Amino acid sequence: MILLLEPFPHARALLSRELSAFDRVVAPDLGRVSVSDAIGEGVAGGCRLLVSACDLPGVSSGAVAKLVRIYLPHVPVLFMTRASSADIPPLDGALSVPYEELSDLLGPTVSVLLEESGEGLVLR
Repeated sequence: MILLLEPFPHARALLSRELSAFDRVVAPDLGRVSVSDAIGEGVAGGCRLLVSACDLPGVSSGAVAKLVRIYLPHVPVLFMTRASSADIPPLDGALSVPYEELSDLLGPTVSVLLEESGEGLVLR
């Protein structure tokens, strides 16, 4: 399962569609579910990869990184960034992809993160 934390519905739909080529995607509506509850859902659902926007409502990317390393210590993380966003926390097993390069970089980056984590690919 891939956990997607994306606050904007259009971006969430686009990313869900792209990521579903690799595994089942859980993309909670962050207007209704807190980030910590969403991460809890990832723990319960056997999360293999976390894809997260850098700018989440009410929580910093550093706080997301801490929660992930506490509850999902071995899960790779992919932060989606905007060109002006540089607030990526240093985190082992984390990479970033700019939204602007989504079509070129998302698939290869997800493949690498899943392979390096030992999870392998579940191509659909």
